[in-house]
Amino acid sequence: MKRAPVPRILVVRTTRILGAEGRPGGQAQFIETPLPPETGTSLAATRAWALGNLHEPLTRADLAAHARTSVRTLARRFHAETGLSPLQWLLHQRVIRAQELLETTDLPMDGIARLSGLATTDSLRRHLFRRTGSTPSAYRATFTRRSGG
Repeated sequence: MKRAPVPRILVVRTTRILGAEGRPGGQAQFIETPLPPETGTSLAATRAWALGNLHEPLTRADLAAHARTSVRTLARRFHAETGLSPLQWLLHQRVIRAQELLETTDLPMDGIARLSGLATTDSLRRHLFRRTGSTPSAYRATFTRRSGG
């Protein structure tokens, strides 16, 4: 079975994370949960559509409707192609979007939560902490990529 190439953003983010030093308070290195390589393309258009609509409250039914399939078939194909359930994949993508917004914007936390699809600052805090071991404010302070800030 042929493996898909690792997306550049994962390589860049992993390199930056592993190379980050000098954390205050002896904080452990950030370790992102890697996604299994995507092995199929039958739901590629639906995944792309979902990425463009992360700020919306997407459901399995929404994804299945876009893919023109049943929810059960969607779940089976999604898992076969990504190694994750549709909702696990959505959550992972939403946390990645939140990380990108924290790194590159000055948006307030409620705006980041809304634009990433995590809805509330509490949800943003909980999921980002679970993924990175850091609060949104600490993550922003560590990984800011804005110029002049």
